[in-house]
Amino acid sequence: MDRRTILLGSGLVAVSPLAFGAALAQGVAPEKLPMLQVGTLSKQMSQLALERVTDPSLTTFAQLEIAEIDAIMQAFGASEPAPLTEGQAARLEAFRTAPDPDRLFVEEEIAAHEAALPIARNYAGTGEDPTARGGAIVAVASIETHLAMLRGFEATI
Repeated sequence: MDRRTILLGSGLVAVSPLAFGAALAQGVAPEKLPMLQVGTLSKQMSQLALERVTDPSLTTFAQLEIAEIDAIMQAFGASEPAPLTEGQAARLEAFRTAPDPDRLFVEEEIAAHEAALPIARNYAGTGEDPTARGGAIVAVASIETHLAMLRGFEATI
């Protein structure tokens, strides 16, 4: 079993009662929370990558990711980042001190995008909010493109 499989099974998008309550307090429907959580993790990882990675292609990717996550969060009606699960927070903290940030950034982003893809596909097909649904439809294509890019980075790093 590879590291991504382990990470995907470690509660990447588990919704805690605290996170559920925070989403309601922000006026965000609970069914939007999994997409917002994985987006928040990816955005925060990308923000940290801007300080940590050394490969210029990864810096460019991180900037692109931040802008796209902001757009998706806006489409989903989130005014603030979603609260991370304990597992997500631990992964972000591990990245903060990783000895090989370039490789770990790529691995983490692949895992996050693989987790986000079925969530986005589901919301694109069944979501009740038309704006968020449109955002999810666009997100599916973006996630697929990002996965191709990340796998290319993975092969060269």
